[in-house]
Amino acid sequence: MRVLPRPISKKRRGKIYTHVLVLTLSVVVALFLVQSSAVHRLLEVSRELQIVSAFLAGVFFTSVFTVIPATAALFVLGEESHALWLALIAAFGSVVGDTFILKFIENDIFSDAKLFVTSKTRATFRHILQKKLFRLPLTLLGALIIASPLPDELGIALLDIAKIKMKSFYLISFALNFLGIIAIMETGTLLSK
Repeated sequence: MRVLPRPISKKRRGKIYTHVLVLTLSVVVALFLVQSSAVHRLLEVSRELQIVSAFLAGVFFTSVFTVIPATAALFVLGEESHALWLALIAAFGSVVGDTFILKFIENDIFSDAKLFVTSKTRATFRHILQKKLFRLPLTLLGALIIASPLPDELGIALLDIAKIKMKSFYLISFALNFLGIIAIMETGTLLSK
């Protein structure tokens, strides 16, 4: 006998529509920022606020929808003489951004996904993926995705499935985002000479 997923309540359906709307608006805003060169002008205005700019660029560096303007901001900040210091601050910002993404994935995405998958299928996947055999590969794959130019959301979801401890999550997020950020900023430094 095949078990069908539960019907979606109006409240839950409204929440899903809100997530899709926010996602769509994020893409539109990111495209607008890139096309209008607003990031460069904003950084020009806030030269005195480099620490705040670096932190915010780090926060936005973690999401697929804001990574392009954040990368442009980090590139411009890399033209400054304090690139290493600013990269450390941006990496702290990226930990904050990754933590928001983790909470969003845990609280919203996974709960929304449960509505479309039967409880038997969920139990099978949970049983397979949470075995110790899969934890290390999932953790390594999630870390590689965070370190790569790919969106952090996928890597964070894999780390969440692997049930990584929060302290380890913070360390992985900080270290790997720092490496990506310093590479972008050093490129900005080299090209500005």
